[in-house]
Amino acid sequence: MSVHNNIDANEKHIKLWKKTNVFFKENIYLILFTMIILNVLTLWSNSSFKEEALEKIEMHGTLLKQNLPKVYFLTAGGQLLVGDRKAINYADDKFKSYLLATLTDSLIQGAVELGVGKKTQWRTPNDIKKKNRKIHDFSNALIANKSVLGLYIKTIWQTVRDTQLPEYIIPIDIKMKNFTVERNAKVDGEYHLQGAIKIEVLIKSWISEIGDWDTRKTKVEFPFVAVVNPARYSNIGNPFGIKFTQLDVPVIVKPSASVVKQGRLSGKRRNRGRKVF
Repeated sequence: MSVHNNIDANEKHIKLWKKTNVFFKENIYLILFTMIILNVLTLWSNSSFKEEALEKIEMHGTLLKQNLPKVYFLTAGGQLLVGDRKAINYADDKFKSYLLATLTDSLIQGAVELGVGKKTQWRTPNDIKKKNRKIHDFSNALIANKSVLGLYIKTIWQTVRDTQLPEYIIPIDIKMKNFTVERNAKVDGEYHLQGAIKIEVLIKSWISEIGDWDTRKTKVEFPFVAVVNPARYSNIGNPFGIKFTQLDVPVIVKPSASVVKQGRLSGKRRNRGRKVF
């Protein structure tokens, strides 16, 4: 019985092989045509991919060529500035913008931004420089010696202790005044800078005596003197190589309760005198 089954199975295999052989002989052109089409499609796909890849490489290469010549740097407050790769012109508006942004972002701070009210403990004026990131970074990178910011730090520390520093100080207009650049004839690549910054700020203060907020505008101005020498002083936190040698930064204080009350009383009187149509 098993012998007959094996014979039948062999005959079936032989018949299948013959049919397959006949199919390939009769349809050889169709098979070859199909293979050619598949090869053409494969080559076309690879060619399309190659063209797309070349286009992207060319596009990125163009972008790199356009942007590599430029210089990118951040102000102390994180503002991105873009400049051209050329000799620095210290009278240029972009450089002055960098000075304005760096000084304002680092040194004009209200109590909330400074960190007052948090768990930070300021036992000495030096604690402010250690624990406030902006003042710390500015002091380490941009001042010539400790005495440049000494009076400012002592004054702001005392103002905080007396709860006289406004909670919020927001610059709304910043201008440069009397800016001059003078080359140092004795040191190659070194320049002396001098000028003043005029800032209009919006201050918001909590006046505990009357239990209410006071919001007003005020203007401050402070002079500065600096030396700039990229070869000597530049680093990641100070791309231009600036060292401030003199800074007379005013510390803004809250208005007194009597001034706030008087202002509100005057406002009420003015409102009473207005005619409403």
